[in-house]
Amino acid sequence: MEEIQYDLEQHYNGFFIPLMAELRIKKALDWNPISNWDKPCVRQPSSLSQLCLKNLTNFADQAIESFDEVPDLTRRLISEEFYYLKKMNPRIFKLLCNVADSKEIWLKDCSGFTEEELIDGLQSIRTTYLEVLKLDGCGSSFTDNVVRSLCNISSENLTTLSIRKASLSDMGLQNIITNFKNITSHITYIGVKKIVEFCAHLSELHVSMTPFTMRSLSYISRLNLRKLDFSDQQSVSDVAIAAFMDASGASLIYLNLRHTTTISYHTANAIALKCQNLRILDVSFCLGLTDNELGNIADRCMLLEEIHIMNCHKVTHKFRNGHSNSCLKIIHNGGTNILTHTPSALRFSPSNLATTLSEDN
Repeated sequence: MEEIQYDLEQHYNGFFIPLMAELRIKKALDWNPISNWDKPCVRQPSSLSQLCLKNLTNFADQAIESFDEVPDLTRRLISEEFYYLKKMNPRIFKLLCNVADSKEIWLKDCSGFTEEELIDGLQSIRTTYLEVLKLDGCGSSFTDNVVRSLCNISSENLTTLSIRKASLSDMGLQNIITNFKNITSHITYIGVKKIVEFCAHLSELHVSMTPFTMRSLSYISRLNLRKLDFSDQQSVSDVAIAAFMDASGASLIYLNLRHTTTISYHTANAIALKCQNLRILDVSFCLGLTDNELGNIADRCMLLEEIHIMNCHKVTHKFRNGHSNSCLKIIHNGGTNILTHTPSALRFSPSNLATTLSEDN
């Protein structure tokens, strides 16, 4: 263990700090939009799948009695629509949990539930196939008592567990680690060094609103992360985040920097040059980004499928119409829908959704 700690310090002082110094003096990359970028675009109408999902959500509380035999993907889309329309409630939560063959349960916001409602929902989980359990925005209701119910879940297949913003003690967190030994995605607020020391296999990390430092970023740059939620960070500099991207951005396919207000062209440069496998990027509310930075990212990260730029006030139609990535979907203040909040790998055709819905009836 002492060797690991020494190695982390060596990495910070001998590699990360010099890398930051090197990146700090670099200028912003140039970007040129495609010709005719200012040509007016025709806005597409909502698809059949979007309309069906919206209607399902509007009438679900009265009409839906069970989600059994509804595919995981459809349940996830409905769950997300509940979140965006602020219609999620304990009854729907329990129905989403109480599915016999479910491989995924995902709620983006549980903060409105009481401790008893969370326990009631988790106790209704009856699948043995569960692989992904995400209960984001848990709030103060997600206590050690809820953890005890969570640990009763019988699923050896569970590899991804998200309990963001939960109010757990060290003992509660230890119970989760002990009971779910197969997880590869661990949402936690314990010391970053502990994560690197004990979870070297980690591929997904959510540290939204977790206090971070340059040293912490240096530590996690040793991990081979595929997904990183680094949103709501206010204290880490643009250059430090750029150094992380330069050091370990090549493995990332998902990156969330929403509300990380310090980022500017240094981070954008590093993403454009180093994150070539990136599929999804969220830089909403990152006010330092301009058309130039996002244009470089879109044109250089050719695998990028989705970028969120809500409330990026310096970004204009020049970027939205001027980038050359034909596969890129841009989510901005002009209006979004349920499918634009979902990774493209999870999208499916309106005909498939219509078939699914007709079979359910």
